[in-house]
Amino acid sequence: MSLRSLVPLCGLSLLLFFAGCDEPIREVEPAAEETSQSAVKAKPIVSKPVPAPADATSDSEASTPTDPFATEREALIAAWKENTARYQRLKVVMQVEYIAPPVYEGDKSEAELNEEHADLQPYDYTIKEWQQSLWVNGDQFRLEREITQIPQQEVWPATQWTYDGQRELHTLLLPADESAPQGEVSARSPEEVDGYWPIELEPLYKLIRNADAADQRDFWEKLKVVRKEEYQGEQCLVVTAGDPAADGLEYTIAPEKEYRIVKFTRHQDGTPQLTAEVTYHESEHGWVPKKWMLTEMKDGEDGPLSVKKRQASVTVSEFTCDFTDDRSNLYALTFPTGAEVTMFGSLNKIVVAAEEAASEESVPDPTDPVDIDSLLGDVVGNGSPGGSGGEGLPATHQPVDKLKAEYNDKPINLNTFCLDKSGNILMSCGGEIHQLVLSEEEKKDLQKEGESATIDSSVESKNSLILVYSPELEFKQAISIPFKATAVTPFDESSLLIGGEGRLARVSYEGEIIQSGSSPQIEDIDTYRENLMAQAKKERAEMGKMIAEALESFESQLEAQKEVKEEDRTRGQQRRITALERQVEMLKQQMELTQESKVDPQLEMMLQMKLRVPALSVTGQDVFVTVPSLEGYGFEVWRTDLELKNPTMIVGDLRGCCGQMDVYARDDKLYVAENGRFRVAAFDRDGEKLTSFGKSDRSSKEGFGSCCNPMNVRCCSNGDILTAESSVGNIKRFSPAGELLANIGHVSVSGGCKNVAIEYDEDRDRYYMMDLPNHTVYVLHPVGSSQALSLNSSPEKETTN
Repeated sequence: MSLRSLVPLCGLSLLLFFAGCDEPIREVEPAAEETSQSAVKAKPIVSKPVPAPADATSDSEASTPTDPFATEREALIAAWKENTARYQRLKVVMQVEYIAPPVYEGDKSEAELNEEHADLQPYDYTIKEWQQSLWVNGDQFRLEREITQIPQQEVWPATQWTYDGQRELHTLLLPADESAPQGEVSARSPEEVDGYWPIELEPLYKLIRNADAADQRDFWEKLKVVRKEEYQGEQCLVVTAGDPAADGLEYTIAPEKEYRIVKFTRHQDGTPQLTAEVTYHESEHGWVPKKWMLTEMKDGEDGPLSVKKRQASVTVSEFTCDFTDDRSNLYALTFPTGAEVTMFGSLNKIVVAAEEAASEESVPDPTDPVDIDSLLGDVVGNGSPGGSGGEGLPATHQPVDKLKAEYNDKPINLNTFCLDKSGNILMSCGGEIHQLVLSEEEKKDLQKEGESATIDSSVESKNSLILVYSPELEFKQAISIPFKATAVTPFDESSLLIGGEGRLARVSYEGEIIQSGSSPQIEDIDTYRENLMAQAKKERAEMGKMIAEALESFESQLEAQKEVKEEDRTRGQQRRITALERQVEMLKQQMELTQESKVDPQLEMMLQMKLRVPALSVTGQDVFVTVPSLEGYGFEVWRTDLELKNPTMIVGDLRGCCGQMDVYARDDKLYVAENGRFRVAAFDRDGEKLTSFGKSDRSSKEGFGSCCNPMNVRCCSNGDILTAESSVGNIKRFSPAGELLANIGHVSVSGGCKNVAIEYDEDRDRYYMMDLPNHTVYVLHPVGSSQALSLNSSPEKETTN
């Protein structure tokens, strides 16, 4: 994998960072330049050829008297080296239009994608657009790619990179689908980092950091002015580095523009392989890029490098040495909760968790005086309680009470909860915590489910129960249920509907099973289980084949790279060998996981995930159930009648993360918290989509943060919609049209994506939110409430039948 692509290899999730075209690029006018009054002064504009200083050739060959372009060569070298010092501090914002082959799946290896794209012609390519922002401070830098337009179904993640200037290179991919953010922390010296730049930024990096000098051995000595020629109406120099008839570089240089590169071509076996043309304008920071077009070629029917592989049109909207961006740490990433990060020195990924959950002492005591001004300053947006309050709506409620799952004076695992029509709290507890293997993959799956990688015998209970508490948090009764319920909802005044482990049941408050059956997508549980296992084995076999092919490809590339003697290798070649060795080792480990002896426990885990029932909702005529799709990782919504019969799949292809897809039905509408697409979607009872709202935005008060949100949804009697976000712990209230009406409050839930079930008791104006890993339900009361309520962290319980 090319180091210039700067895409970390996370398992087999290789995303091609670049691709190419034959279609015309649309012209984009650059935005007006901004100027700022910073203490950093711009160097004077040089409009004439730069005279060569006395020591200009200290790094290069001394010019001979017979060299007709000796003066120009020395001035060129001096000007290029001066740029590195001149642009030590810099901010550049660019708009990129990229024409390339489409990329539909993010789990393909680079070798597979190259093979898939080999026969594609430019008319098959698609246009992708993004904003690329760059901050530079000496050896430190930050790059951010924000996607603005991609074709539907294509995989082009927003991406961030930072380098601390000494050793750590951080990379983060933010996929637009339901997959978790992918991060990588690499140990790189400043010299090694020179190769880690996206290809569309190569013209800029040549200007500010002499990129070719970092990539090529004896670069300055190889530079040679070969002739003068006119280019775009001005007299220019043609300069080579190496032999263009082989694999050398050729530049067209404009002396009147401070020896800027207006065109460069990289050759392969004497044929142009990459070409870029750059236009400039004069500013207080010298001659700075205005726009460039970069085209890369590939082999075709008409011969080597005869077809366009990709093409980028880049327009610079901001170029300044005087930026004053206000960031606490501009040159180091903070990985979001839920990101899967590979650390240098390790082949395993870690899932980033939030800070430790708040202790009991951090929950406000309602008997203390309330500072209204301070509370009204709390902003729930995407931060934590007690924020600055500069923007957004004030929180209307705050956590006052909490109810921890316990039975017979012992902690018990909490699965989900709901409120019945009287405001009683119904907590579904117990049932075996499925843990069959302890590989890193299974640990990650358990963490995503809010379950520990190690079973806590003091919490796990094989008995499945519904614990009932009054609105005053007093224990009332325990209802025995026949299976572990991951979904529960009131059915009528005297019974509940529960779902889980591939089953549904209607249960009375006395524990009587009134109705029962399989989940609606399952006609026969044994047949369904067999189909699931067959599908899982098929996927494992395909995965094994894919890994084997990728391993063969990478081993072949590694063998080819090692044919060059170690003493003759360039730094770029050595970096590629190191990267290939890591990839080969990682693929070997993954290959071992697909062996037959490793498969059965993983298949059982997959089966348990497929049998989950994430959510239930009941109306006067229907029951709605969400279930995982049999194939792939999506979800479906099924509708049955009140007898749990006549099942019909009404909504499919829902994108959800971490086994969670919540629904809530009211009157004739069904609301779905499609967390993988960061939205709430509304459907009629037949599954026809009516409307949707929401977006992925970690900064605005209307947006949803973290890797996948909102996780849960509920409706108020007036039609307002409530959403709950995992990791960040926010509850928000929207109008039916999607307008943000209120930031209800914030709960310090444990990190990671998971079910954070919410409920609203309208009669008492209280909100409830579940913290699954801590087996706790928080109760939020209105801000400024004068009610003297006790903090019930461990309510007294009694044993019942």
